Amino acid sequence: MKVLANKQGQKEEIIEKCVRYFDNGYGFACIESVVLGYKDYFGIEDDIIPKIATPFGGGIAGNGLTCGALQGAIMCLGLKYGRSDSKTDRQVLYQKVDNLLQKFKEYYGTLDCGGIRMIPSMLQKDPVKLKKIKDCYHENVCNELVRNVAGWVAEELEL
Repeated sequence: MKVLANKQGQKEEIIEKCVRYFDNGYGFACIESVVLGYKDYFGIEDDIIPKIATPFGGGIAGNGLTCGALQGAIMCLGLKYGRSDSKTDRQVLYQKVDNLLQKFKEYYGTLDCGGIRMIPSMLQKDPVKLKKIKDCYHENVCNELVRNVAGWVAEELEL
């Protein structure tokens, strides 16, 4: 029973780290926040994280494609279940990714950043209004999204 309590504490600590990177003035994108939150769990000391995640923010370079937090979660699954040689089976990883995708799509109705953060094209041309809308999404949608995704990946990592 004590082990479960420690695991739960570890899970909550990691989730809170992800949210802090995203929400407490660090200025990290959702994908960077998720991988940074899990960096210590994986024992990664290199500054490759968050660099490797940076271009995927905003649904791949701000293009509204696959949600960055979701991509970061998939990267985390790859760090634990990914292959280090071409002969290793990928099915465990693929099943865990499928589980994550299903949870995300059930909750948000889409996998795409643009479908979650809908910004009318007329407002995209006005930098002041665009910043206000993005700030609103950051606080009211994406903050919770990072928390949810960080929790779902913890479940798939069996924390």
